Amino acid sequence: MNFSKFVLGLCLCVGLALTPLSSVRADDGSTPNITPVVTITPNLFRVGTSSNTFVTITNGNQNSAKTMQTGDSFKLTFDSNIGTVVSFESVLMVNSATLSSADFLASAGSSANQLVITYVGTSKPFGPGDSFCVKISVAASPLTGSGKVNVEVVPTPRSTDRRYNDVVLKYTTIAVVDFSTGPKGDKGDKGDKGDKGDTGATGAQGPPGPSGLTGYEVKESAPINVDALGFQFASVSCSTGKRILSGGARIVQYTGGNGPVIFESGPQGEGWYLGMANTSLFNSLTFKAYAICANAQ
Repeated sequence: MNFSKFVLGLCLCVGLALTPLSSVRADDGSTPNITPVVTITPNLFRVGTSSNTFVTITNGNQNSAKTMQTGDSFKLTFDSNIGTVVSFESVLMVNSATLSSADFLASAGSSANQLVITYVGTSKPFGPGDSFCVKISVAASPLTGSGKVNVEVVPTPRSTDRRYNDVVLKYTTIAVVDFSTGPKGDKGDKGDKGDKGDTGATGAQGPPGPSGLTGYEVKESAPINVDALGFQFASVSCSTGKRILSGGARIVQYTGGNGPVIFESGPQGEGWYLGMANTSLFNSLTFKAYAICANAQ
């Protein structure tokens, strides 16, 4: 593993070690209130680049019996030293038996770098383990450092009782780093066609070319288990003498809810290396890394 991947792993390990125990067991069940648990994945941005992240809010109280009311809102405010929020998906991803995407609306807040998620549905239960998630695009700062994302719950003024406990991880940190934090980006758009050049002289016939690809194979790593709110790395190598063509991840076991997020994926020598995060609050998942290999001239 190269130095940048070592630093990435170290940062994630330290972050999880410092996470309060309440983020894993969010509420002791002493009240029936909703306990909002906030997770941000990924929480590492590369300096000066456009980065996407997913902010998920989950009800972490397994004994919750309260309902969401029309007008309840969740304010997300990004520190300016993280970067600038440039866009977000107005339609949320929702994991619930009672709630749907149509019950939520994301909109810009009253101040810079602020996003407000408003509940617009009728009174419905926000059950234990239920969650909603918004995708946000951020133009990361040109300087390394870190900043906080503040999350504030604003119940509707019509509320007559306290339906929400305090937010777990009200302040969540995002780091801006100067090493690679994710897979290679998509290929850019094709450029304009150039002017036609003059016809050249016919060249001599060249020698026969190589035979091309042979010995195609797909190699897989052993299954890797990722605990709830955890992360793991996996790697797999081609057989001796073969070249890496591509690779990725295969989910082996996943029971539902917020789950797998690949935060790093790419070639490593003649093999494939990736990092997998599990954003689920309660459920583990299992995955494998795979590499597509062949003999190539």
